[in-house]
Amino acid sequence: MGVERTVNSEVAVHLAPGQAVPENVPFELNAYVQPIDWTSRLDKIQQVSRRYSKVLLERIWLLMMISAAVAVPWGLSSTVWKAVMRPGQAPSKAIGAHMIVVALFFAVVLLFCIPIVAWKLIGRWELNKMTRDWTRYDERMQGHSGGAATWRVSAPKLLKAGLTLTISIPVTRSPSIFHKDAYLPSYINRAGSPENDDAYFYPYMKKEGSGLPRMSVVGNIPILFNEKNYDRV
Repeated sequence: MGVERTVNSEVAVHLAPGQAVPENVPFELNAYVQPIDWTSRLDKIQQVSRRYSKVLLERIWLLMMISAAVAVPWGLSSTVWKAVMRPGQAPSKAIGAHMIVVALFFAVVLLFCIPIVAWKLIGRWELNKMTRDWTRYDERMQGHSGGAATWRVSAPKLLKAGLTLTISIPVTRSPSIFHKDAYLPSYINRAGSPENDDAYFYPYMKKEGSGLPRMSVVGNIPILFNEKNYDRV
């Protein structure tokens, strides 16, 4: 059991059924989950894991499947052979007898696989539903304060105890110069006033009768434009 940090803004917690859950909340999740919720949620995952991860029972079930898959076709092969290969039958009928024996093998394997696969799928569905409920609850609690963490948990595995809980942290957006509260030059802020309509493009206004060309800026460097031929002066 342990906590692992990934490069994709995720925190992975490896949980084993026989071990105590980590009590301390990872520092990346302090803003997204309370300590009491952290402990209770990990305890619930452990409880579900114990219900759907029975390693000893799964090993016994697997041994029973292998034994039955070998014993049933072998025990019925002579009966099938006698029923298909009657006296005077063509040798080609032997292919049908072999196919029946092979079909018996796969039928036994399928008979043992369906219950355990259904059992594991039910456990996966229960875990996914539980983590989805946690994510929705956190989203309601966080509101518009920056998003909530996304909880995911791996499905119960065959012949292996333990689950991996993955918590995805919202990626914070980097500041942008296009934010509504970003700094803008004073002449842009005053561009809405009627007397300064041209200031958005020409911050240095031409005085009436001065004969000076209009000016614009690139960065902090003023540039002169000749209004007749638009060549730089």
